[in-house]
Amino acid sequence: MASFINKQKKENGNILFLILIAVVLFAALSYAVSSSQSGGQNADRERSTIAASTLIQEITLIKNTIQRMKILNNCSDEDITFVYDSDLDNDLDSDDDYWNLNLPSTKCYVFHPDGGGLRFPEPAKDIGAGSEIIFTGFNWVDDVGTSAADLIAITTNITRTACDQINRELGAPTTNGEPVEEGSNVESSTFLVLT
Repeated sequence: MASFINKQKKENGNILFLILIAVVLFAALSYAVSSSQSGGQNADRERSTIAASTLIQEITLIKNTIQRMKILNNCSDEDITFVYDSDLDNDLDSDDDYWNLNLPSTKCYVFHPDGGGLRFPEPAKDIGAGSEIIFTGFNWVDDVGTSAADLIAITTNITRTACDQINRELGAPTTNGEPVEEGSNVESSTFLVLT
């Protein structure tokens, strides 16, 4: 009789343990379901944030490459060229973006093996539909450097999430949490060497 009572006590403990496991599994399942329902928006936001960070890294690489070209290749701001094989015909000619008849030596081409050796950056689709990068020498950024025109990369048609991420990473000022909109000095003409 004693062995029967001991066996029942052990079984009662096992049942409580199984019930506890079932409660924990149910809680985990409920959490997973609620997370997946709100995860779509968070996933889009995360992809946009990653795309914005990647774009900043690419532009920073271009900036550093230009600095290297200035030092090693003696390229001035006026010599720096952003021409690239935009029509994908394996030839740099007048059909390509940023083409100029007065192009300097290929050692000052950012997107040429003789110069910077970089590829032209293509914004990820997660940053915004129809986004493109425009390099221009006709703009300046208020409160950064001087008010003289500078070499600037402009990104068009980006999402608000991407814009906010870029501003955060670059420490750009905001007005009550909104991006500063200053259109008085924006010129989207592509940068050409005018010598």
